[in-house]
Amino acid sequence: MAELLPLRPAAVLAAWEEGLSQGSVERALTLLALALPGVARDEMADLSIGQRDALLLELRARSFGPVAPCVVRCPSCQETLEFPVQLPALRVPAPAAAEGVVTFGDLRLRVRSATSRDLLASACAADPVLALLERCVTAEHAAAGDPAAVPAEAAELVAAEMARLDPQADVRFDLSCAACGAAWTTVFDVVAYLWREIESEAQRLLAEVDALARAYCWSELAILEMSRPRRLAYLRLAGAA
Repeated sequence: MAELLPLRPAAVLAAWEEGLSQGSVERALTLLALALPGVARDEMADLSIGQRDALLLELRARSFGPVAPCVVRCPSCQETLEFPVQLPALRVPAPAAAEGVVTFGDLRLRVRSATSRDLLASACAADPVLALLERCVTAEHAAAGDPAAVPAEAAELVAAEMARLDPQADVRFDLSCAACGAAWTTVFDVVAYLWREIESEAQRLLAEVDALARAYCWSELAILEMSRPRRLAYLRLAGAA
């Protein structure tokens, strides 16, 4: 795959504008499309969720730095916990096998990792969970080898196997509260985390463009192409910083 490019100011605004009307899966693909301009969106949609999220972790590190400040609330006493996360430490080695086999009753289930394409297609179905099972699982009778329907009751077993096959797709932190001693596990959703940063950065850039355009009549593109220190210097001269 092509080299991952960091999100420059113009790309941040483009991602924010396009992502406003999108769901989480589409936003992930939009961010990767801007960072990998030479790669077809269909190709990115066929990456496993773990492969996609690994790229997003790298994109976040290249665009905003390798340390991600996190803030969570204790579910017991509502105390606020703040801690930094080293993004390289979240990278999980991929297992050697791309497909697994589990047994459910008299069925043998061949399981593969889900992709963004699977999630998008399943979300439109009447039963998204069953639709995802049908896309990612092939069932056959263990004795005869005949094809069979994937039972909805196998969802928990299949989910565990999919997590084993694609551990990068389910990154979790074990946390404890210094105030009350409560312990819990929380998921690190890289798409949601990065999107919040995109929204925040976009609002800051829009405010800077507005102030400098009013002061100097420069175009948006000219302002966004300036380095951050130069924009700040002009903002100070214009009395806007």
